[in-house]
Amino acid sequence: KGENQTKDHLTEQNVHYMIMLTDDGEISEIVDIREEKEIMQKNKKTKIVLNPVIAKLPKRTQKSGIDVNIIEHRPLYIFGLNYDKGVFTPNDRTEKAKKSHLCFSEANLDFFSDLKSDIAKAYCLFIQNWEPEEQCENPFLLELGKNYSNSYFTFGLSGHPESPLHMNTELLDKFQKKYEVKAKEENDTADMLMCPIEGQLLPTARIHNKISGFRGGNSTGCVLVGFKESAFESYGKTQAFNSGISITAMNKYTSTLNKLI
Repeated sequence: KGENQTKDHLTEQNVHYMIMLTDDGEISEIVDIREEKEIMQKNKKTKIVLNPVIAKLPKRTQKSGIDVNIIEHRPLYIFGLNYDKGVFTPNDRTEKAKKSHLCFSEANLDFFSDLKSDIAKAYCLFIQNWEPEEQCENPFLLELGKNYSNSYFTFGLSGHPESPLHMNTELLDKFQKKYEVKAKEENDTADMLMCPIEGQLLPTARIHNKISGFRGGNSTGCVLVGFKESAFESYGKTQAFNSGISITAMNKYTSTLNKLI
């Protein structure tokens, strides 16, 4: 049943680089934290590949469209810049970069407003100081080059790489409390059904979390259990209320399957 899974309010996320910040919120360096792994090729020769590390971050969003996380890992949200043919630009046809960065800035500044740790303060200063239009020639981003768009990031304080932002106790305690309040509100309004997996009367999951890593699937992940058309619904039930799987079981199977994949 996934007893060893990540806590419900955290998500295991692949991370490639750590953005090191000064006390003033300036980038001092972007450190490659990928791990070397030796793999055997078909010709029986070995080669070294760089694999991302796994970081446990506050629960990642499952919504489509522009939606933000507390502590972002996605470059478009963090930097507000697109990378195209060697050039960084905040411009695109739908203004997604600008909208994503604005969403990230507002949500994270609001959440971190009462946190007092040095890394939290540096993170807020970074958000306040960063202007995408002025950073198109940023040397740290230029050094990343084509790796920029396909990489994920976390944050650290210069001189203290062993204590990244996502491991900050003050942050995690606040997020857990907010997550528990939100989860209780969802449970209180959810349909109660007998969960065939847990064997208990529990709140039913209306929408199931996405599974990432399916070959040929959507890059943001795919829903394994879902009812997107009314033709698949019955007995007056909508969406995944038709499946009768509890929120508890849904969180277990999605987090465990994501980890296995």
